[in-house]
Amino acid sequence: MERKMDFWTIEISTKFKDKSKVERLQKALIDKFNYECHKNKDYMAQVIVGISNINAKYVNGVYNVRLKKGGRPKKEKDIIKENDLTKIVYGDLYTEWHIHILALTSPSETLARIIKEYIDSNWNVDVSYKKFKYDNEKDIDINMLFYIARQSDTIMYYGNNDKRFKYTFKQMYEEWVKKYTNLKFDKRYIQDEEYHERKDKRYIDMINYFDNYCDNENKKAREKAYKEKVKYRKIKEKYELMEKTGKVLKKDIVKNNRYISL
Repeated sequence: MERKMDFWTIEISTKFKDKSKVERLQKALIDKFNYECHKNKDYMAQVIVGISNINAKYVNGVYNVRLKKGGRPKKEKDIIKENDLTKIVYGDLYTEWHIHILALTSPSETLARIIKEYIDSNWNVDVSYKKFKYDNEKDIDINMLFYIARQSDTIMYYGNNDKRFKYTFKQMYEEWVKKYTNLKFDKRYIQDEEYHERKDKRYIDMINYFDNYCDNENKKAREKAYKEKVKYRKIKEKYELMEKTGKVLKKDIVKNNRYISL
């Protein structure tokens, strides 16, 4: 029987002035995941650990830039330039060094808890971990990978060589960079829909693959949010009608997920 996998964020709220300390923690985290998954062969994990000193609100995305003299393309961040308005709205562009961790793990909570306990035992920092959650603001799913990648100065991965995964976090990130590069520099990508779909095929396949690990949670949460939305809309409509007619309306009940009047 295949064990359940879930997305987790391991959140270190402590920030650092010393970049080298954050780099040591980054490497230690990757080494710890590697150690646990080698010690327990049935453990599986895809992990990204990024370190940053940039306010994410200033970063639009990441893309590749071809060097004039040839060679490998250089990754660049599309950073919004500071001006008086952004200073007022967002604060400073740069902040102290901090760390972001996203992990897709099986058995679900075990690895996230082990890593959290390891950090507690070895580092004087505030740390917690949180499971996938749909809350209309900051879902913990594969999109968190892009959030981490687009602001990080340095990224490290674990799980790239695990053949049990169809795709890896590193491959997903590389496809995302290609997509963003196309959006920035390929006019045909923007104008030709069929060409756009062909270019995005592998990216969409990866998105769907990773979405499989949180679809059930997502569906339940969306259904719950929708029911709550309908419930309050009906209540609002009822009282608006009461104000117009001056009548007290009969109570509404839910039947088969639909609201009916008694």
